[in-house]
Amino acid sequence: MRMPAGPTARSVWGYTMATSEILPLMIHILVLLTHRVTAVAFSVGAHAGRIRAEVWFSQTEAADRFARGRPR
Repeated sequence: MRMPAGPTARSVWGYTMATSEILPLMIHILVLLTHRVTAVAFSVGAHAGRIRAEVWFSQTEAADRFARGRPR
């Protein structure tokens, strides 16, 4: 089954959202739930397949990223 061209919508908890809106929502939910994490992994379905992102960093490196905008 082929997916239609162009932006697609997904249903999240009964709300219809564009795929581009789901990823930031998932990131915010993960940050709120884990707060002081050293590693985060998540994946979501997307139009062209699967989007997968993994973020691995220590709390020290995270603090440096926020303070200077880049890791040491």
